[in-house]
Amino acid sequence: MIYDHEQSNPGLAFTLLAGAFGMLVLVLATGEPGPIFGSAFLGMIAFVGFAFSGLRTSVGPHTIEVAFRFGRPQRTIALGQVVRAEVVRNKWWYGWGVRWIPGGTMWNVWGLDAVQLDLAGQRSFRIGTDDPEGLVAAISVLRGAPGPDGRWDGS
Repeated sequence: MIYDHEQSNPGLAFTLLAGAFGMLVLVLATGEPGPIFGSAFLGMIAFVGFAFSGLRTSVGPHTIEVAFRFGRPQRTIALGQVVRAEVVRNKWWYGWGVRWIPGGTMWNVWGLDAVQLDLAGQRSFRIGTDDPEGLVAAISVLRGAPGPDGRWDGS
């Protein structure tokens, strides 16, 4: 791999786990069955939150691979399909996770910094990262210098 970086949001997983633990304490303290269902629900949400609290981005000789903590969901993009890669700043209301945004999709676990990949014949794909310059530099090393308009020819 030319580039391999993982961004994580441990605060998300911690908050969800703390909520599930709080519900468990409530169940044990009161003996009521109602909070058991709440605890189970919060436990499932905590697991999903943990699964989506890390995003690994790897750039190899021919592909860009993006995957959440447990390897799913995962997306592989051929470098030849990348027409343009640029550092962008997400709007705060785009949120985190897997999202449809104007003009494409976004995968993000934390923060507003991202790299937008314009793909030949497809909608754009944004990768949330705390190292946007490093990701664009790794893609540029493999693709070569872009043209004056900041784009590669897509071949």
